[in-house]
Amino acid sequence: RRIAEIIGRDWRNSRQPPQPPPEQRHQPDPEPGKSEIRGVTWGRSWADTLPQELGLLGDTTAATLFFLKEAEARLLIWDYFTPATPQSVRSTVFAQRQARNDRGPLVIILDTSGSMRGKPELVAKAGVLALVRIAWEEGRSCYLVSFSKEIRTLDITDLKNNLRTFLEFLKFSFHGGTDLTPALREALRVLAEKNYREADVLVLSDFATPKIPAPLRRLIRDQQESAGTRFYSLTVSTRPLNDFLNIFDAGWVYDIHPDRPEGVNPETLRFSAD
Repeated sequence: RRIAEIIGRDWRNSRQPPQPPPEQRHQPDPEPGKSEIRGVTWGRSWADTLPQELGLLGDTTAATLFFLKEAEARLLIWDYFTPATPQSVRSTVFAQRQARNDRGPLVIILDTSGSMRGKPELVAKAGVLALVRIAWEEGRSCYLVSFSKEIRTLDITDLKNNLRTFLEFLKFSFHGGTDLTPALREALRVLAEKNYREADVLVLSDFATPKIPAPLRRLIRDQQESAGTRFYSLTVSTRPLNDFLNIFDAGWVYDIHPDRPEGVNPETLRFSAD
């Protein structure tokens, strides 16, 4: 979750930040009320308690259970509410967008070469799954690129209608050699599209990969300098991080060495993305 917060520029850094909803006459949110019932919940309000719970009071032994449930706020009670007006709902949604500081799209590059089999594969797939879920929750576009000798791509901005395809994407077994170059070229192509111009790029790999050709490194540097795109790495390995590719703005290591604590060092997650 912290990596998802760091990557993807927020709307304040965007050249065209989202506009607030049209001005409308202020309508305060309604006070909690009892105009509608949406179901049952747990609580201790006797006035709202379901009849079957109150029936326990008719028996001396069962009454003890009633008072125990009442003390623990575990009585079944009606769940009342008063729906908000559409205007206040829209205003609340916009306020929530501002509060979470809407972050930009993600381009995720996943290494599916043979060297990633085993624990690196499990960690990398779990990482992609978590990032995609967060992106979907926050309404952020997400483009996946997997690579070995060839690349596979998937735009899952609309996860709800692409869930099956996404799960099939994650089921793909890791095999073959490693060539990161085509995946980076695909990322640069996607970054030129309207929906991904404000995206950042994350590469998940053990980085047992050949060096990147100098012309491609120059294109990546141009993208970083002209568009402000950030390229990040998440190394899944027993080896310390070594950015011999010389293309990343920052990176992290998910350590899977059996003699060291597994995971990403929390100290490396504290820097700001700004």
